[in-house]
Amino acid sequence: MMQLMTAQALARAVPDLTYSGYNIPAWGLSKGRVRNNRPPLPRIITQDIDLDAVIDMMKRGELPLAVLRVIALQVAFYGDVDAYRSLFPPLMEPAETAGEGEILINVRGAEILKKRSTVYGPVHVAYYERILEETGLAPVFLGQLGDDYNTELLKARFPQARFVHSRGAINDFEAIRNARHIVASVSSFSWLAAWLSHAETIHLPLLGLLNPQQRPDIALSPINDARYRFDLFPVREWVGSQAQIAELAGADPSRRIDTPELAGLLKTARDSRAEVRAQTIKALRRDARRALKLYPVLRRIYPAS
Repeated sequence: MMQLMTAQALARAVPDLTYSGYNIPAWGLSKGRVRNNRPPLPRIITQDIDLDAVIDMMKRGELPLAVLRVIALQVAFYGDVDAYRSLFPPLMEPAETAGEGEILINVRGAEILKKRSTVYGPVHVAYYERILEETGLAPVFLGQLGDDYNTELLKARFPQARFVHSRGAINDFEAIRNARHIVASVSSFSWLAAWLSHAETIHLPLLGLLNPQQRPDIALSPINDARYRFDLFPVREWVGSQAQIAELAGADPSRRIDTPELAGLLKTARDSRAEVRAQTIKALRRDARRALKLYPVLRRIYPAS
């Protein structure tokens, strides 16, 4: 979904740009053949690539053909969320979601509770306690709940909460999107469902992949979206150790930050990546120059569609 959003954002910026090679059956979105390999086309492959520079190359004719192999994990690049709400309209009424007076807390569990990636991992229960105290809303935990230490901890600390086990990706996505108040998990799935929602409030834990201090190449904090509340966590490399698991039951290590502070963190993160981004564009320009020599042949192999 987010790769198609990236392509659509590029197409809005570049006159006459077309794209194909995608297939998202749930929404009936399909065009062209999805190819695993398209040599020798230039490839847009780095998630924090300078997309403004890519757009400029396309407009100038330097990059008439390319393979998009990446998701733009830069929310500012997407623009107006309504464009994507219409691209991905609601598919169903979820079997169960958070209702009046409740807040939906999405839980990312399953394989990430182990050592799948250091930028994922569960969230401290005291963080949820703080949000519940601030809002006065009743908790509804939804998602990857099971026979694991995280679910057991949540049930022990929130015995009066409602727990809704996953009913599959689409149902969970729509359940998040239908809630009026949301606490996102550390997950692009959760992030996208919350962003596409019409929620009144969205609490975003800046932890792991969502923390610009830990992942300066990712900027998924919509700083100009009034729905959002941002809570900054210390940098944590999740390895699922016994010490880290024990910390989940401890004090809330996060703090609420305002938009100016978050904007400063995002700027620092972006500035730290300037040289890497410049080198990536330099490499793309090199590949584009090579491909231009073969453009007449490539145009026949990959016709506009």
